[in-house]
Amino acid sequence: MKKIIIKNSQNADDDLLFKKVKFISDVFFGGFSPVEIQVMCQLVRIGENGMLNLTIDASKSITKALNLPPNTLNVSLSRIVSKGAIKKNERVLVFQPVWKGIMEENEYLISFKRYE
Repeated sequence: MKKIIIKNSQNADDDLLFKKVKFISDVFFGGFSPVEIQVMCQLVRIGENGMLNLTIDASKSITKALNLPPNTLNVSLSRIVSKGAIKKNERVLVFQPVWKGIMEENEYLISFKRYE
C-alpha cells in the first residue's frame, strides 16, 4: 500500500478542514465550488451528530462568518443538496455518513477494485 500525504500549508485548522472537505467532495460528490466548500466547512463546524437545524439564527451566523449574502448561502446549500452531500428535510440538514468525524479524522483509506 502506498501512502499519500496531503500537507497543511499553514498551521491553521481551517486550512486543513478546507482540504478535507475539498477532497471528500471531489471523490464522492463530483466536487464543490470554493464557496460551497466554505459553506460545507461551516456546516461541519456547527452541525452536531451529522445533523443541523438550519434556523434563522444559524443561517445568519453562517453568512456572517463567511461574509456571504443570504442568497449565496441558499444557492450553495441547494447545490450541495443536489450533489447528494447532505439531505434537507424542511429546515433540518442531514449529512451523509462520510462527513462523520471529519474534524478529528486525519487518515482515510481508499481501495480501488476492478468492476466484477
